[in-house]
Amino acid sequence: MDARTMANLFEVNQDDYAEYGKVEGLKAAQKETHAFNLLDSLDPGHTDAMRNYSDDRVWLEFNADIVVKTITEKQVITLIFCGVSYDEDHNSFYIFMYRINTSKSLPGQYFYLP
Repeated sequence: MDARTMANLFEVNQDDYAEYGKVEGLKAAQKETHAFNLLDSLDPGHTDAMRNYSDDRVWLEFNADIVVKTITEKQVITLIFCGVSYDEDHNSFYIFMYRINTSKSLPGQYFYLP
C-alpha cells in the first residue's frame, strides 16, 4: 500500500470513526491500547506511543512511512474503529483530544473522547 491509498481509506471510512464495537479479534479492553498495539506491531520499538499534542489532536509516535509498507486495508479500518486518524499533510497518525471542564477535572486537563 502507498501513503495516498492509506489516506484515501481513512477518508472514505471516516464515518466509522470510533466504532470500537465493530473490531474483530480484540486484544485490549481499551480502543486506544488496541490501536497502539496494532501500530507497534507495524512499527515496533517505541517506548512512547504519543509524540506531542496541538489544538485537539495528540500526534502518535509511529512512523507512517514504515507503517504504510505493511498495513492492510483491514488494519486501517481497525485503526479508524479505534479512533485513530491520519493526516496526510503531516504524514502522521493522531487521536482527538477534547478539553472538558467538570468539577472532577483540573483546569486545562484534556481527555480522550471519541
